[in-house]
Amino acid sequence: MTVPPVSVVRALDWSPSGDALRIVDQRLLPQAWEERDLRTVEEVCDAIRTLAVRGAPAIGAAGAMGLAAAMAPRDGEDADAWRARLATSAAAIRAARPTAVNLPWAVDRLLALLRDAGAKSEAKRS
Repeated sequence: MTVPPVSVVRALDWSPSGDALRIVDQRLLPQAWEERDLRTVEEVCDAIRTLAVRGAPAIGAAGAMGLAAAMAPRDGEDADAWRARLATSAAAIRAARPTAVNLPWAVDRLLALLRDAGAKSEAKRS
């Protein structure tokens, strides 16, 4: 097992490019160290469902960070389509581990922040 030479090991973080959630695959420890970059809702849900991410706080953080990473703008996507994709993606991530209390809490907190930001943006335009 090759552990990176760092003073702090992060089970999840942003990828160096900032476009993905980087996790340490917990299923492989302690025999192997593997980091995975998750960019899609399907990858985030799979990591949560299969216990690649473990621990209540990490599961919640992975859900919210994964949702943020998966919601990168798509060329030509209008605001209504983006909001629909956000709702569908959030529901899928929340359902990945139905009994995890931190998962819906973190996803819902991110959604609330987005709603607040949208309301402030609309107010500035008015």
